[in-house]
Amino acid sequence: MLRFDPREVLVTYKAKNKGWTKPVNVGLDGYVPWRVRTRHDTLYLSAYYGKDLYNRRHRSDLRLMSSVDGLHWTNISKEPQLKLDYVEEGEFIFDKLGDMYGIARMERSGSLLTYASHDSLYNWQSVLSPYKFDSSLLLDGDDDDIYLLSRRSLGGKMTQAPKWMNKKQAERFNLFKYPFTHKVTAIFKYNKVDKVLVHILDFPSTGDTAYPAIAKMEKANSSL
Repeated sequence: MLRFDPREVLVTYKAKNKGWTKPVNVGLDGYVPWRVRTRHDTLYLSAYYGKDLYNRRHRSDLRLMSSVDGLHWTNISKEPQLKLDYVEEGEFIFDKLGDMYGIARMERSGSLLTYASHDSLYNWQSVLSPYKFDSSLLLDGDDDDIYLLSRRSLGGKMTQAPKWMNKKQAERFNLFKYPFTHKVTAIFKYNKVDKVLVHILDFPSTGDTAYPAIAKMEKANSSL
């Protein structure tokens, strides 16, 4: 109960005119799937290696994978998309041009806002934010604007350790302090040009809320 120890990823699907299949291991042992998106006829999955998350043996190995059937996944590149330690929850979305915008949580120091061109999805560029965005969910509007739903800490920036601490000490200080800050679920607008998030509002809540979901609604019939 004191470890974060993902074992395997199982997939089941419902065949036409048949029931659900038996669970199938899809070869992602130790990985934590975060988001699946579609682009053209291809599925894309972001996942990070989650075993040993809170000890020195951890390696994040945050990757983007592709599949045409949801059962067989292939890394889009030999190297991970983000190589830094303790970077997880790689949320991403495609805009109308097919470019990718995303955000990844850094467990001990904030977040990374990410971007990749449609012709080089393997090449993630990133900008560091001192704010930590947990449980991120990106959504797009009809005008191709992008928004973020995530947990927001009312404690402010993640990086608040005393200046006399070295890097490892500062990271541990930030990680220890973070659970004691009050949090809410908030919505932000993703500035695609400057790669920054603009806070719009906090949702009413009575405590630490996160893991948002969204369902798109069709426009109302104008004749009604």
